[in-house]
Amino acid sequence: MGYGSILYLAAITGVDQSLYESATLDGAGRFKKWIYVTIPSIMPIVVIQLVMSMNGILSAGFDNILLLQNSQVMERAEVLDTYIYKVGLQDGRYSYSTAVGLFHIGNQNQSCASDKLCVKACNRVRIIGKGGSRR
Repeated sequence: MGYGSILYLAAITGVDQSLYESATLDGAGRFKKWIYVTIPSIMPIVVIQLVMSMNGILSAGFDNILLLQNSQVMERAEVLDTYIYKVGLQDGRYSYSTAVGLFHIGNQNQSCASDKLCVKACNRVRIIGKGGSRR
C-alpha cells in the first residue's frame, strides 16, 4: 500500500465514532455517512495530500522514458525531461535548453510550473478553509 493510503486509513480510523452513531440515529445509510461524516472529517488530510503531490506532478520518470523510446513511439513519448536532454546534449543548443530547463529541473522534482501549481493548491486550501469565500 502506498503512503497516501496509510494516511487516509489513519485519518478514517481517527474519525469520532459518535458522529457515525448520530448519523445512524438520523437515518443515514452507509453512503450518506461516507458523504456527510467521513469525507468532511478527512478533508484536512485530502488537502495536505493535494498540496504535497502538486510539487512532483510534472515528473514523468526521465530514465524510464529515455530508455524505452524508439522511433515508433518517439512522437508520443516525448516529455519535457527528454526534450531538454535531446536539445541540450544531442543538438548542442545549451542556452535554449537552459531556458527550457528553468521550467523543469528533473532530478529535484521542482520547477517553476509545479511551484505555480503548488501555490494554486495552497490558495484553494485557503478557499476551502474559509468555506468557499475569497478574500
